[in-house]
Parts: sequence; structure tokens; C-alpha cells
Amino acid sequence: MAVLSRHIHLTGANLCSLPLTGARGGCNFVLSDFVHTKEKAMNTSSTIYFDSPAGDWNEALPVGNGTLGGMIYGTPYTELIQLNEDSVWHGGAMDRNNPSAREHLPEIRRLIFEGRIREAQELCSHALCGIPEEQRHYEMLANLYLLFDGGKDEITHYRRTLDLSTATAKVSFERGGVKYERTVIASYPDGVLAVRLTADRPGSISFHPVLARGGITWDLLPYQTQTYRHPGYNNAVDRGWTADGDTLCICARCGGEGAVSLCCGVKVVAQGGSVETIGGSVMIKNADSATVYVAADTTFRQADPCASVTERLRKAAQLPWETLLARHTADYRELYDRVSLSLASDDCPAACKPTPQRLEAFRADHSDSGLAEL
Repeated sequence: MAVLSRHIHLTGANLCSLPLTGARGGCNFVLSDFVHTKEKAMNTSSTIYFDSPAGDWNEALPVGNGTLGGMIYGTPYTELIQLNEDSVWHGGAMDRNNPSAREHLPEIRRLIFEGRIREAQELCSHALCGIPEEQRHYEMLANLYLLFDGGKDEITHYRRTLDLSTATAKVSFERGGVKYERTVIASYPDGVLAVRLTADRPGSISFHPVLARGGITWDLLPYQTQTYRHPGYNNAVDRGWTADGDTLCICARCGGEGAVSLCCGVKVVAQGGSVETIGGSVMIKNADSATVYVAADTTFRQADPCASVTERLRKAAQLPWETLLARHTADYRELYDRVSLSLASDDCPAACKPTPQRLEAFRADHSDSGLAEL
């Protein structure tokens, strides 16, 4: 999972490497008429749109602020955001320079000039390759699960979008007569990933976040109201704790000699209802709305990453959601608005269709210029 490089956040160039395939079958979502009509709230010319949750990592929607990134699955009952931080690596610094390179370089050049390419290549494989040949590998930061309370009500009017013009991901649906919406950003100015949860009926938001770090991901299905926790889902965490009645943190050390230590924290601020810690959990009950703040750091940058994370969460949580969103948008648009591309008319009918459907149609007739623009 690649974090988007500094201050690029989320652009078309980064998204080109992500397969935009349709979600897996078996998702019996009932779509309302608005799925196929334009909405004022959605900029169709810059929005990737799905009508079902992600079936795997390739179908999740990315956000990133240059150091912290997340892949958003959009499952209604159990949201999964896979997190990464760009300094979370296996092992510490190492010198892989080959001590034989200088000695054998003239011989390699001579073989090349004589046309003895195969011999030159063989010598290169021993004298020029790094020692060891493979470099350190990246490690995932954590899985963030948001486990929502609720029955087995039918999910309707499902929509999952990524607006490239604002670097904002959204998930919306109806359940039990209540309209729910999740908005996710990764803010560079404030150094956090934030999830805004709203509902059109007061007291409808109840959930608890879980930070897990291990080799196993929980089973997620679109209509599954309980998530099976495989053994090993959290076996790469050294310590976890709660603080201040609203904060959950984990710390761990990456594998390999000289590896960095990391800290990842989640803080929840709710409007209405209650927020409390029970054991190692933060419980949110009957809130009108809530914001989940996520921060992470490692000893690569900070001597005390836990203190850095705690302070960043504290500062971000003091900002109203509207301010956090405005700061993120203004910062991102300074870069995004430097270039524009227009290939399609404003009334392009295909723009309101789910992106997988547009891709399928484009393979047949190449008539959707708006998809090429996207």
C-alpha cells in the first residue's frame, strides 16, 4: 500500500496505478434513482464512483497526506481503513554497497565493448548487485476497523465516491430509514486522517474503533453485522491502551535488526450521545455525529512517537470538523488547481454511472471522453 508522496496527496497520476474494477458479486444493494442522476454535491467530472463496497484492496479508495495514508473499503456495518505511514519499514538502515564493484567495473565495460554481453551480465550479477540483493521491505501500519451497532436492516441507496478535486472520499447509504454518511480526508496541514460520521436522525451513531496490526484481516461482507476475528489479527502489537476517555493507541516495533518503533492513535469526538473507554475499547453510543481522528509516527522522525501522536490528536480534535475540512481543501487545491483538463461536455450522461460500468462500456466503444478526462 503506497503512501502518496509529500504534498501530492491524491491526484490522477497516483490513481492511475490503482485498478478500478467492480466490486465482487453477491452484493444485493438496492439502488435509488439518484444513483443515475446528477447530484449537486458530487462533481461528476472528477469523481470515481462505486455502487457497492470494496471487495478487496484494489477496489478500496485511497487518501493520503504525504506520510499517512488509508485505503477505505466502505462496508456499511464494519468499516475497514487500511493504514500506512511512510517510515514504517522492516529493519533499520543498512549498507548494501558491493565492495567488489569498483574492482570489476573496468572488466565489465571491456566485455560490453567487445560484445560479450552475456559474460558482462554474469559478472554484473556478482560484482555490482547489492549485498544482500533484496532491500528492506515496507510494513503496514495498522487496520482501523469501525464496528457499528445495528440490526440486519436492508442497506439501500449505497454510494462510495472519491472526489479528486477535493481529495475527499465518501460512503453513504440508508439503513432502517436512516441516511448515513462517512467522509474521509487525510489532512496535510494538521497531520491526521479524519473520518466524519453523520446521520439524518439524532442518536443514530453507535460504534467502537479497533486498531489491529497482524498478518490477518478480518472477514468483511457487505451485509455481515458481526466480524469474525481470526487468530493473529493483532499479533504484531506490543502494547495498547486507552486515554482521556476518548483515545485508543497501539505501539509496536517493526521486524528486523535496528527497526523503528511506531505509535498509532485514534481519538473520537462526538456530538450528542456518550463517549467512554471500557477496558481497551473506546465506546460511542447514540451520537448525532462523530469525528474519528487518526495519527501515527515512528522513531525514524521522533524520539517519542507516542508523545507526538498524542499531541497531534489533541490539536486536531480542538478544530471543528468544518475548519479541519476547509484547511485540508485549501491546502490541496493549491496544487490541484494548477492544471485542468477538459475533454467532455458538462452534461455527459455517462458521468453519473458507476466507474466500473463506465470502464466496461469504454472498452466497447471508447465514447466516454469524460472517463479519459478522469
